[in-house]
Amino acid sequence: MSDFKTPPQDPQQFTATPESILREAQRLIENSGSLHDRIVSEIPPGDATFENVIVPFAQDENARLTSLRVLGFYQSVSLNAELREASRKSQNMLQEFALQYKQRRDLFVLIDATHVSERDVSQKRLDPESDHYVCTIRREFIKNGLNIAAEPDRKRFVEIQHRINDLTCAFSENAANASQSGIWFIPTELDGILTDQLSAMKRGDGDNENKLFASFVEHVGAVLRFANNPETRKRMYLGYENRCNENIPVFHELTTLRDESARLLGYLSHAAFVVEDKMARNTETVHSLLNRLRTGLLPGGLQEIKHYKEVKKAHLVEKGETWDGRFYVWDTPYYGRKLLAQKYTVDHQHIAEYFPLETTTGGMLQTMGHLFGLVFAEMQFGDATKKACSLWHDDVRAFAVWNTANEGGEFAGYLYLDLYAREFKPTNPGCSSLVPVLLHPFCTQHICGC
Repeated sequence: MSDFKTPPQDPQQFTATPESILREAQRLIENSGSLHDRIVSEIPPGDATFENVIVPFAQDENARLTSLRVLGFYQSVSLNAELREASRKSQNMLQEFALQYKQRRDLFVLIDATHVSERDVSQKRLDPESDHYVCTIRREFIKNGLNIAAEPDRKRFVEIQHRINDLTCAFSENAANASQSGIWFIPTELDGILTDQLSAMKRGDGDNENKLFASFVEHVGAVLRFANNPETRKRMYLGYENRCNENIPVFHELTTLRDESARLLGYLSHAAFVVEDKMARNTETVHSLLNRLRTGLLPGGLQEIKHYKEVKKAHLVEKGETWDGRFYVWDTPYYGRKLLAQKYTVDHQHIAEYFPLETTTGGMLQTMGHLFGLVFAEMQFGDATKKACSLWHDDVRAFAVWNTANEGGEFAGYLYLDLYAREFKPTNPGCSSLVPVLLHPFCTQHICGC
């Protein structure tokens, strides 16, 4: 194991400030813009090749990616409001820049000329991966409106794209702020929820004195699965589903604008525009698949609803309450738990007691190491200052990842685990690449969290 303890490159430093994030975003934009200007000024379309147009374009894109993802990462994990705002703003700046350069006709002419010359069947100069990259870049420019014939339509398309970018940023910010909300309940309304979960809830004062705060980030699952009071479950479900009504008009405008932009590009709908690059290729294939799924799954779904109703009826009769024959969507987690316990003698809460996070994480890494020939060496930091610079939060664990000796023993990259819920952090489990693999040797860093 001694061979695995000194990585050849230091991990990413998470020491950004709001000012440094915006400076770095501006630097990336200026560097890329200068490169694009130089390519256009120095290379006539007749001389455009993969080496003098596409290669520098790709290298510049890679250089942007090494910083871009880290700049945007802070908006999802930082407790500092100014840092989150700067992170969101940097992403908006870079997205605006990407929109602008992909609408440059002079740059597209060179890429299009390269696409024509390098794909000459008689020469077969490009390997499949390079050929795919050229086609992908060209398609991105086309999908940004460069093939729209009428000038008014092109102008309208550009306006729409800028508005969509602004709306997307607003949507994300609204969702992040709304995720911190929740509902105040009196303790009797939370009957059935386990003691350790209740103790983790914030206690109120003032108008909310003697109440407990059920957060939409941390407690929605516990309330819906364990609260015996049906009104409590209903309030929690409806509150959670309506936690961000500010996004309703934003979503409506986004939907309308995306449909309009797709039609300006010649597509029947935004769905047809998006699915073209996917495996399905067209909306007819998607609809066919969904119809087959609906036909195949509907009988089983109806049977499952029948079982849920039987469990709910028996539960209400046992309590001496009236059964009205109705089953609501907020009933599903609660009676689903009871159905599992009744049918399979399964209690997930009791099972979870045998899988504490630290033990489960260790077992997961051991299994992954065995399957893929990896060694995960948890990093130890010499002092608090170094740790604060290397991690974005005290809860985060960092690992240096190596290939095993049998697999060559090379350094593979860094892995971060950020597994605890907290304010302003997304509630859904996720895995993100911080520095994309293969951009630089020994520079792979990933983050996993939930």
